[in-house]
Amino acid sequence: DDLWDLGAPSGVGGVWNSSQVTADIPSDPYLMTGYAEKHLILSLHKSAGAAAVDFHVEVDIDGEGLWVLFHRELEVRDGQERRIAFPLEFAAYWVRLRASTDCVASGIFIYK
Repeated sequence: DDLWDLGAPSGVGGVWNSSQVTADIPSDPYLMTGYAEKHLILSLHKSAGAAAVDFHVEVDIDGEGLWVLFHRELEVRDGQERRIAFPLEFAAYWVRLRASTDCVASGIFIYK
């Protein structure tokens, strides 16, 4: 109960930070539960010959290890970023990302 005196939980972190990403290999899972507002910023720093990369967002709804596709084909072009706001009513325990092409990318989550 004393923790709630500090206010609602918030944080910034991610699964990739200008990281080398291998096509179709999921990122490590990232905690998603316990936050009211959830946002994702995908940045593409360099792709392996492609002008753009499609990213897929997968979630584990109940923490039991069953991954389902939340959002697919979020296209991000070289040198650009894409921002996604999850619906306020959306809840899942874990989230992970997957890229369609080898690339250098960032996947940063902002929780409030």
